[in-house]
Amino acid sequence: MMKEKNTYSFKKLLSIHLQSNNPKNFEEFIISMEENIQEHDLIEIIVKIDDDDIAMNKLLEKLVLKSKINIKYISTPLLGSFADLWRSMNDMLLVCEKDTYFLWNMNDEMRIPIKGWDQKLKKYVGMFPDNLFRLRTSIFRNRNYTDEWECCFAPETSAITTKKWIEICGDWNPTLGPDTFNQLVAYYFSYHDRFNKDKEIRDIVINDFNFIGEGAFLGLTKKQKIKRISETIKPWFKLISYKTLLEASRRSQKIKANIYIEKVFKGRHEEEKLYIIDRGKEIRIMHSTKKTLVRFPYKLPRLRIYIKNFIRSFQYFEYAGGGRDYRSYIKIFYKLKKYIYYIILKFKLFSIINLCRKTGIIYIKIKRKNNIKKILNFLKIIKLIIFKVLKKIIELPRNIIILITKGIQYFFPRIWKKYQKKYLHYLNKKKQKDTDLQFFYKKIKYKKLIEFLNNNDLYFEDKIFIKYIQIVMMCKFYNIKIENIKNNFELIESQIINIDDIVKNYDLHFSNIKKIDNSIKGILNYNLRSFLDI
Repeated sequence: MMKEKNTYSFKKLLSIHLQSNNPKNFEEFIISMEENIQEHDLIEIIVKIDDDDIAMNKLLEKLVLKSKINIKYISTPLLGSFADLWRSMNDMLLVCEKDTYFLWNMNDEMRIPIKGWDQKLKKYVGMFPDNLFRLRTSIFRNRNYTDEWECCFAPETSAITTKKWIEICGDWNPTLGPDTFNQLVAYYFSYHDRFNKDKEIRDIVINDFNFIGEGAFLGLTKKQKIKRISETIKPWFKLISYKTLLEASRRSQKIKANIYIEKVFKGRHEEEKLYIIDRGKEIRIMHSTKKTLVRFPYKLPRLRIYIKNFIRSFQYFEYAGGGRDYRSYIKIFYKLKKYIYYIILKFKLFSIINLCRKTGIIYIKIKRKNNIKKILNFLKIIKLIIFKVLKKIIELPRNIIILITKGIQYFFPRIWKKYQKKYLHYLNKKKQKDTDLQFFYKKIKYKKLIEFLNNNDLYFEDKIFIKYIQIVMMCKFYNIKIENIKNNFELIESQIINIDDIVKNYDLHFSNIKKIDNSIKGILNYNLRSFLDI
């Protein structure tokens, strides 16, 4: 079958980004896409998989060659848990086709059973002249938001966003959830202009798409659900922290400034010599004479956010999507019970949950049969629980040093950074995006790895050695051949700092990089897990 020719102003109408560890689901996802898309050359799919997932790696190698749709994949180590998957979204953005109109974060369980749905999507191209908007398609598409927490437990889970919107923001997200964080950006976009009857509305509800398999907890057992909730509690509070909310607010105003320039100056901003800067918690439209023309403030009430988050932490399940229970018999004891359960999940004390379940079962048996032996067993379990709790209390003094360290990091960040070995990294003007790759680089024990490679007759200066290793691993994860590095300098420079010398004199460094690639590939099969700080 002949491939359709692209006659549009963009190379790709849509780039779909997702993570997968289920070969069956992903293959069915691709088949469904191929069957229901009319113009295959307008769609690309980028998937993040685990580098040690043999089944998924083999499947992707096959699909890349035979699929009608352009498929790309990133194969990186899984460091952390479900709550750490957000970083890979930024990795996928790096390899996304530059000339793409829409971006869409999906999951491999979703299906769109509509023939030619890409033609329906095409009609939304250019809906706004500045190409800055989101199409809301999920079960929450008709929801209005009145609070930041609401954005986090019921976000627009499958917004189709223009690439220009994400590019102005800088990346998909700086913390948990591309859907939750970008809902916060959309919330503040509206919030800062809430008293304007003619305010800009760029979240557009559409009803053209019906989904199968939409949701985050599909197919999980009760234990898996509890574990996932536990893993996301700490990232949740990072998501609704003052720092993250301020970043969401900043991005919303930056988008608004770009809309203003396009609307008022109608593409003549270069002639007018206008530019946008971030200064004093304001996004400003400036003239070349350094005169401020328009201000878009994004500051938020720090103390109010701290107090609100602290108070709500005592009723986490209520404010994180559970809702208030209005039944008359709900008393303080019930709320206390839920708070204890929240603490247990937050600190991942799953053994206590299992003990409570066992004690509950034994208690019911005792109540039924009134057996003395079972009563004694029950008391033993109670004793064991008390012993574990006391043990945790005894261990508290050991954590005082960690607590003080964290306190200094939080209250005196400048002093802390001053004495860090990576001081130059933090001062570097080029801000690195949060990606799986960056997380991986931070975890490598370079001294141990370099010593190992020295023992295998590889000797270079440590600083340049580290750059070589980073380049080799980036090529491995992003499926770049060492011979093709020249064609991917822009991508490599976005993830590895201070490699200008290598880029300018690449021919001199090529043989050294090739040696390290052959060594790591031959001796370690690219598996550096024994050299990771995890």
